[in-house]
Amino acid sequence: MSIRKIVGLIILIYFTTLPAMAEAQVIFDDDFNDTSYIDTIKTSAYVDTANSYVRLPRRTMPNAIAMLKYGEGYAVTSSDGIIISEYDDATGALHDTKIPWLTNTRGLSIRQDNMNLWVIGEDFIQYCQFSGGIYSDDPALKSSGMADVLSVGAIEGTDKAVVLKKSATGKTRITRYSAGAGLTVELDKELDIGEPKALAVVDGTPDIVIVTNTGKYYLMFDDAAQDYVVDPARYASGLTDVASVSANQGGVTVLDNNEGRFLSDNDAGGVQQVLAYSAGVIHGGLAVSIKPGAYDQAFITETGEIRYYVYDDATDSMKRLSDMEKTGIQLSAGYEHPKEYYSKVITTIEPFDEIKLTAENVLPNGTEIKYYISSDAGLTWTEIANGTWTTIPSGTQFVARAVLDTNDNKETPKILRIKMEVSKLELLDLEIRAIAYNKAGQPLPITTFPAVVRAGAEVQFEVTTRGFAQNVYSTFSTGHNVTLIPTNPITSDENTWRGLYTVPPDLEDGSTVGITVTAERGSRQKQLTLDPFIRVEGSVLFEVDLSLKQ
Repeated sequence: MSIRKIVGLIILIYFTTLPAMAEAQVIFDDDFNDTSYIDTIKTSAYVDTANSYVRLPRRTMPNAIAMLKYGEGYAVTSSDGIIISEYDDATGALHDTKIPWLTNTRGLSIRQDNMNLWVIGEDFIQYCQFSGGIYSDDPALKSSGMADVLSVGAIEGTDKAVVLKKSATGKTRITRYSAGAGLTVELDKELDIGEPKALAVVDGTPDIVIVTNTGKYYLMFDDAAQDYVVDPARYASGLTDVASVSANQGGVTVLDNNEGRFLSDNDAGGVQQVLAYSAGVIHGGLAVSIKPGAYDQAFITETGEIRYYVYDDATDSMKRLSDMEKTGIQLSAGYEHPKEYYSKVITTIEPFDEIKLTAENVLPNGTEIKYYISSDAGLTWTEIANGTWTTIPSGTQFVARAVLDTNDNKETPKILRIKMEVSKLELLDLEIRAIAYNKAGQPLPITTFPAVVRAGAEVQFEVTTRGFAQNVYSTFSTGHNVTLIPTNPITSDENTWRGLYTVPPDLEDGSTVGITVTAERGSRQKQLTLDPFIRVEGSVLFEVDLSLKQ
């Protein structure tokens, strides 16, 4: 049997016993059932841990609902216009009055002694007067072109209101308007209160309450100075994710982290929660309103459900009043976009330069999600395609980032799961698998070098690569070059490459041969050098001559 046939048989046997290729290293896998892997400070997208996904947040609508002081009812903003719902004792049901031309509002507040309304949109405020059964649309009572309008509160019994805006520096800006023949600005003031969320006017007073994500501020109106002054005794901390606030002289209701909480002032100073008047969990809560002069509270959720609570003496707690509740309100504000998701930094022990991000998405028409990866804790970013291995700068501090966007503010994309796998270009496990005319008793494979080989012998060697090597070749100190053949598709992260090298027949005993193996992926290279790789002892030609003479 020829030397090549012997080597070929060895190769065939080895091919059938190759172990399965190892998978890349998974460094991150999150299905969003909690926020432990999320950078909650940088993430502006909405993380719904109850339903395990990330989506665009709804536009903030802290004044999407306002309760009526007289009678039983409330007004809400919707894509069909403003809807005023009042309970009719005769029918035992709610009766709706619509203002169909007010379809682009995101908040409202009622004067209360009559049905005049203050409404806000993304960039405007308007005063709508009720007369003769209809609401006026007077352009003189509308101010447009504003930025970052957040919240509005009517001062009861007057044609005045206070509007909350976010300043260019992220601070609280309050503007007090008076309506007459037109809108007049009576006060415009920036406060050193960061990240404002919502405002409420205390019924029967000009005082206001402002909430941020984490705190509540009470501002008294100084008639002499015609200015607002913060009352430090009525400051409340410990809030976590405030969406809305409503106030009356009995206390303040905040919608905080999907929970309705009623806060009252202590006689000794400070603020405490009163559980008896707190509605509790409101999943997807968007806005709250408390009835002036009472403890009744109405909430509206992101799905357009209205939940109505009244105080129950028998249980000393709030209970729902189903006759006053509704579902299916089509909200007018839609989703804020674009918004971003950031993972926490994932630190690896060794550097990697190849990564694959696999995401499970829901993408309605007109929506998109773009993904980015950083290997340096967010200093630089590489955009990557979902489910595709991508070469990135080598690093050890990995961050995933997603930008969620929509062309239709009624639709949102969702991320259900994100997984990150890493790899890097590596060369390892160089070994000799077979030698033609090897010495008797010589063990194979050989992993300790130099290997003793006869001059003129053919050597089969292998090397393992990781990191999606596309090409592997070897250069020998004898000047010979060998291109290695992969045993798996080059799309595999880990692969075994095989080559054949013939030791020059004229090499003398004791001489050595070195090898340099080079793996390539694009412009990246990894080299492994072993010198000596082979030490020559004897000659294949001498063995053949002996065979012929016998």
